[in-house]
Amino acid sequence: TVIVSLAGLAIYYFFVFKAQTAIEQLVANAAVYGEKIKGAAHPLYVFGLTGTGDVTAMLLSAAVILALFALTWTLLSRSFLQITTASGASGKAVYREKAVKRRSIDGALFGKELARFTASPNYMLNSGLGILLLPISGILLLWKGGTVVSLLNEAFTSQSGCAEVLLCTGVCAIASMNDMATPSVSLEGKSLWLAQSLKVQLALTALPALVPLACMAFILPVTAALPLVFAEALAYISFSACLGLTLGVARANLTWTSELMPIKQSLAVTIALFGGWLYAIVFAGLYLWQGWKLGAAAYLAIVAAVTLAVTALLLRWLKTKGAQRFAML
Repeated sequence: TVIVSLAGLAIYYFFVFKAQTAIEQLVANAAVYGEKIKGAAHPLYVFGLTGTGDVTAMLLSAAVILALFALTWTLLSRSFLQITTASGASGKAVYREKAVKRRSIDGALFGKELARFTASPNYMLNSGLGILLLPISGILLLWKGGTVVSLLNEAFTSQSGCAEVLLCTGVCAIASMNDMATPSVSLEGKSLWLAQSLKVQLALTALPALVPLACMAFILPVTAALPLVFAEALAYISFSACLGLTLGVARANLTWTSELMPIKQSLAVTIALFGGWLYAIVFAGLYLWQGWKLGAAAYLAIVAAVTLAVTALLLRWLKTKGAQRFAML
């Protein structure tokens, strides 16, 4: 389901990006295309004539539409009751003995959360799109990174080091699309007694993020700011996971009827997603405003330190008051 959905998105955006060129060609060669359609696809040509007020074309199109409606009505009237009252086929469960390898508590918890994530296409598509986009952004950096860095340096000639900060901003913005921790508490529903942790979001965001970060090492000059780009991006990923789980505990919804409610229709998810984008905007905006005077390395170090400090506060809340609140849900 996830693969088909992603393929559909890719095809959709391909045609969206090509649409402007296609429309321009159609307008420029309207007469030629009109004659081709008139000859090769005459029914489509007749349907198009309805927009010009052609009475004959309008009557013919209406007749075809009514005929299709009548056919659809007939087919539905014969099969509707049979379809709606049919019981789905249910296979008989067969027990198969298999060995279970003993794992550590952390390993078992991580496996449980990862299995919950990969068991739901809705969960993966809505909370884990960054897993795919982060490596793709790294490949694009290797392909067009040199041009991007040159354009950034030309656009912000007075703000030295802007390329490092802005590329780091991009990684943070894409990483914010991973918010598995935010709906994880609500998704447990009646199984809330199972423990929650941050490991899945940290692993499934930090590892893909290493791809674009490593690609930056090939296109950016080796300066003191380069390792701090890694530090700030990973600090943000930790902050994002802690913020997401904090929001998930604070605004848990255990009475949902569809898992899309805690995944897409939750205020906590909205805050986590748009909060991550706001972080990226403020991060880049402050640097372009005044932060460039400190230099890219100093600015990245300060922001990373502040981010880690806030992350530590969120983690402390999760282990104290958050744990108490979790126990009361």
